[in-house]
Order: sequence, then C-alpha cells, then structure tokens
Amino acid sequence: MMAERVTTVSPHRHGGARIAHHRNDPLRMVIADVAEFFEIPVDRLTNVAWRDRTTIAARKVAAWMLCEEFPYASGTTISLLLGYRERTAASHAVARIERRMMTDPQLRVDIAGLRERLTRSHAEAV
Repeated sequence: MMAERVTTVSPHRHGGARIAHHRNDPLRMVIADVAEFFEIPVDRLTNVAWRDRTTIAARKVAAWMLCEEFPYASGTTISLLLGYRERTAASHAVARIERRMMTDPQLRVDIAGLRERLTRSHAEAV
C-alpha cells in the first residue's frame, strides 16, 4: 500500500517552486497554529522578507515542529512551505532550535504549549 502524499511541489515558471494548496493540509495547519501561537499572520511567517526577531524565531520553531510531527515530509517541502529560498534552510533551522532547547527553558515551555495546541486542534479536526 502506497502512502498518500500530503503536498505536491510543482516547478514555477520563474525557476522557483510553489506548493499546491490543500484545504485540510496538516502541514499548513501546523504553520497556522505556530503563527497563532506567536501572534503573527501566516503570510508573515511564510515570507522570508520579514526579518524581525519574533518572525525568525517562529519560522524556526515551525520548521522544527513540522519535522517532528511529520517525519515523512522532506526538508525541501518544509523549506518551500516556510518560504525559505534554500532547500536546506529548514534543516539548519531545526538544528538551531535543537541546540537552543538545550539551554533555553522558555523555548521548551513554548514548544510544549504548541504541542498541546496541536493535539487539541487535531482532536477537534477528527
């Protein structure tokens, strides 16, 4: 039995890539929950032109959450969803968050709160 593919990546005519939009895409639901938790719009979270500290931190946390919650999702897909220009950017963000979690207790509390929120929103969606 072949696993169902959640998102599709199609080449963009300008050489970049875009992600096909799905209404009930669980990856996008995680991004929306992270944006809501950090009190920033989803468009701001997924646009790397926003370089303020809160948005950058939220984007890194979103990359980490996506990697943790969806181990089957490729780093390229996660990078594209979060608006990163480089396909390896998500893996670098995940590594930074993992290093920070070792020394930052507030980050661990925030991520625990996000996980609880994801569990609740998933239970409501089912």
